[in-house]
Amino acid sequence: MADLTEYKRVLEKLANTESKEYINNSSMDHAATMIEVLFNNSKGLVCILSDHLHGEVYDRTELKKCVEDFFKRDENNMIDVIMQLNVEPDEKKLLQNGFVTFLDQFKDRVRLFKAIDENLKSLKNHYMIARTTKDNFAFRFELDTNDHIATGTFNDENRGEKLYNYFTLNTSNPNNTTLITKYN
Repeated sequence: MADLTEYKRVLEKLANTESKEYINNSSMDHAATMIEVLFNNSKGLVCILSDHLHGEVYDRTELKKCVEDFFKRDENNMIDVIMQLNVEPDEKKLLQNGFVTFLDQFKDRVRLFKAIDENLKSLKNHYMIARTTKDNFAFRFELDTNDHIATGTFNDENRGEKLYNYFTLNTSNPNNTTLITKYN
C-alpha cells in the first residue's frame, strides 16, 4: 500500500504546486486515487464521460467521501455525467450502479446524460474534467478504457478548456445527449 500512498502524495503535490506535469495511472487503485484528488481540488462543475462508472473505481468509500466534501464545500458545485449507453437495458443497469445510487442523495446537483450521438457513444477515451480551486483545469484522460490506463494533470489550461468545452457542447445539444429520466 506504500505505492498507493506515495502516488497520492505525488498527486496532491502536483495539485498544490500548480505543476503542469502529467502523471499516469495504470490500475483501478490509481484511477480511484486520482479521481479522489481531482474532487478534492475541484470547484463548480465536474464533468465525467464514461461507459459504465466502473464499481471497482467509483464505488469506494474514500472516493464517495471526497464527493460529499466536494458538495459541502460549495452549494453551487455540480456533477454532470455523460454515459455512453448503447441499449435500454444498459440504462436500467446504470441506475442500479453503486456510484449512481450514491449520487441519489445529491440529485438536485447531479445530471446524468445518455449519449445519443454515434460519435460520442463510440468514443474510446473516457475522461473527467473540472476547474480547480486555483482556477486551472484538472483532468484524468483514459487512453485505454479496458485496462484503465490514463494520464492526468492539474494545470493544463489549453487541453483542459478544450475537453471542458467538448463536454458542455455535448450536454447542451439535444442531438448529442439526452437527460436520463431518473434525474429530471
